[in-house]
Amino acid sequence: MRRPGPVDRLSAGSGFPNLNDMIRSPCEFLLRKPRLTLPIRMALAVLVHSLFLGTFASAQIPPIAASGPSVQVGIGYEYLSRGLPGTQRINLQGVDLNFTADIRRRFGITADLSYARASHVLGAGRHADSLTYLAGPVFYPWSHRRTRTYVHALAGGSRETGVIPFGTGVFGVYADEPAWEAGAGVEYQIVRSFAVRGEANYLRTSFLNQVGDLKGENDFRTVLRIVYNFRQGTRRR
Repeated sequence: MRRPGPVDRLSAGSGFPNLNDMIRSPCEFLLRKPRLTLPIRMALAVLVHSLFLGTFASAQIPPIAASGPSVQVGIGYEYLSRGLPGTQRINLQGVDLNFTADIRRRFGITADLSYARASHVLGAGRHADSLTYLAGPVFYPWSHRRTRTYVHALAGGSRETGVIPFGTGVFGVYADEPAWEAGAGVEYQIVRSFAVRGEANYLRTSFLNQVGDLKGENDFRTVLRIVYNFRQGTRRR
């Protein structure tokens, strides 16, 4: 007969279930079952023992939190006020598509693609449009609960089309030139995966004046977009 070991004495005196019995009982039952061959009984006993220890160990290990960048995509409405060189300002409307990866709590990388258009520019029956493609860093200086603010500085290019007055008529022209943008905005998180963003930007592009010279163009762009968060990685709260 087996002498009681330290674990048996501890369990008997403390009121806790006997750990040896918890592990040994199903294994001994399988080893002594007469209808099973010895190899099968031994294999089943090892399996039960492994399952018990695996379950006990997994219950003690805390889950590991997800890490990595938080990837977002947003789409929304754009309003663009263009200052054509030497003429009045024109107003365009269109769509904006944005991709952002928040690498750190207060820092990320963003890429922006936008298109806006206006019809009957300067009463000439011609249209004007603006296609911009920009990328750069984004910073989050302040956040509280569901709200955070951000600023960005982007660089890239633009394709601007429009008209320039010439004599008694107008000419339709376009320009493909470098562009840059600086702006700020506010984000409000509706639910875990969806948020809304509103931002205001100063956009610097180039266009032709009345004599055909390329001049800088001072544009102002406002955007309202809905944002979907694909991966909840680095949290900002």
